[in-house]
Amino acid sequence: IINNQASQNEFHSDRQTKPVVGPAPHKMTNGNTELKFHECAVEFRHTNQEQSHVLLNIIEVYQDVMFGKGHMERCPRTTVENPGEYLQFGMNFLKVWIHYQAASHDFLPPGFDAKYEKYEMIIDHGNVTIEALYYPGIVRALDTLSQLVTKDKTKDKIFVIKYAPITIEDSPSYPYRGLMLDTSREFFFPDTIKQLIDGMMLARLNVLHW
Repeated sequence: IINNQASQNEFHSDRQTKPVVGPAPHKMTNGNTELKFHECAVEFRHTNQEQSHVLLNIIEVYQDVMFGKGHMERCPRTTVENPGEYLQFGMNFLKVWIHYQAASHDFLPPGFDAKYEKYEMIIDHGNVTIEALYYPGIVRALDTLSQLVTKDKTKDKIFVIKYAPITIEDSPSYPYRGLMLDTSREFFFPDTIKQLIDGMMLARLNVLHW
């Protein structure tokens, strides 16, 4: 999903009046404020006391999804601690706060239940607050955030979140959402299978039968 036009929200019309997220969340409210920020004026933080390599990997992937591959190399930690030039001309410093209560360090939950993918997200005044119980909920929230972040059409490396403040509450209507791939009867190139998995991610399917 990295460098994918659909995941980067590049197909949306300027005539729309509210955020478009797919699949549509259960509850969403929005305003009409626009948040602009430089790609290097973004910080991800989590409130769990334990350092989770799983969460750090998730964040790294979605930074590349939102801002393009190699985001962490272009914007090392020192630029976040000293944003300086990135806050000129009314730009925001975007802080993404992740609150989670993962029962274990395992990415996959112990079973199929809507609560494992449930999340809440609030975007307001340069802050994005995400609350989830398990890692899959964090993934769904960051996937939604990646759809809300769009490139500015006039300035390089500037990104926009439109229609703030935004509040979202979401969980899957069906906990088991699968797709079957039968490679014993038909040949698929590896790149095709990878594209299929990316499509499953965008459609928020959670089971691949292979």
